[in-house]
Amino acid sequence: MLISRFALALVAILTTSCSSAWRMSFDKGVDAIRRARYAEAAEAFERAAAAKPDSVETRLYLGAAYLKQYTPGSPIAKKAEENYRKALDLDPKNKTALESLAWLQYNEAQHLPRLEEKLAMLDAAAASYRKLSTIDLRNKDAFYWLGVIAWLKAHEQLTQARAQLHLEPEDAGPIADDKVRRDLRTRIDPLYDDGIKQLTRALELDPTFADAMSFMSLCLREKADLADTDDAYALALKHADDWAQES
Repeated sequence: MLISRFALALVAILTTSCSSAWRMSFDKGVDAIRRARYAEAAEAFERAAAAKPDSVETRLYLGAAYLKQYTPGSPIAKKAEENYRKALDLDPKNKTALESLAWLQYNEAQHLPRLEEKLAMLDAAAASYRKLSTIDLRNKDAFYWLGVIAWLKAHEQLTQARAQLHLEPEDAGPIADDKVRRDLRTRIDPLYDDGIKQLTRALELDPTFADAMSFMSLCLREKADLADTDDAYALALKHADDWAQES
């Protein structure tokens, strides 16, 4: 009985000590981040995370401290991702962690040299935004970024195909090569359609969302390159121009 009481007392002391260490480090981190001393903040939050590994709040602040020092492809980017993933392990529906992770994945994709790698990272970002959109059905930004990602995946492939055909960006469509046009329609037309669908949802939530209108115009304008006839091409461009004027 004496040993049992001693063990309980020891656990209580250690718990209080860990809690105190966490609070001290956490408060130092918050103070440092308020003063824009992000490296110092990250060090403090790392100590707080070591003292209390199951704190979602600490993981979010630690991820934010690293994100403030973000450079593409750096170890710091990996550390930010790691902490947002740990926050999601603890709280799978945490909107801040999902949004931050998706933002990081999207920006990492922009700096990947190979198209296959870029598309794969964009898929990862889309998966994060899609999960966010199921948790928060009225999050217009989640639907907006899903639309942007769908457009960007199609845009990268369309740009590559046009370059292979030696078409300049200002050269009018539709793409004259039947084989290339049919192949592109199979691969990227569904991406443009998905982009239009997601942007439509964002605009239903906010009819004044100018950025969503701009990307709607881009989706329609580039989708026009896949048209089979000049009339269909002209009609798609008119719809694109309407959205551009609306924005």
